[in-house]
Amino acid sequence: MVDSEPEWLQSEIDVTAPYGYTWLEEDQIACLGGPLSRVGQYMYNKCDQQMSPEFFTQSLIDTQAAKMRGNTPTMPGAVELVRELQSHGVRQRLFQQVQEISLTRF
Repeated sequence: MVDSEPEWLQSEIDVTAPYGYTWLEEDQIACLGGPLSRVGQYMYNKCDQQMSPEFFTQSLIDTQAAKMRGNTPTMPGAVELVRELQSHGVRQRLFQQVQEISLTRF
């Protein structure tokens, strides 16, 4: 429904920058598809263990959730698909690792 990878990359940059680490595309690739707890551990190691792995995990979740509440661009046809499903009485929800997002705002 949305291409959130560019926003994830920016969130990872935003979370690690205050701890003196420059998050690179290779870091993003190393963390793709893994559980967020593994990403938090990875950030913890890269940021010289300045905060706990749990801190980094929660900071990433909070940062990305704020971005997703903003103006996240949808994939072509996504809004139309949701509206079509709604017009037929089909209820939908989008589940992702960070949080459940209701699609009723469309």
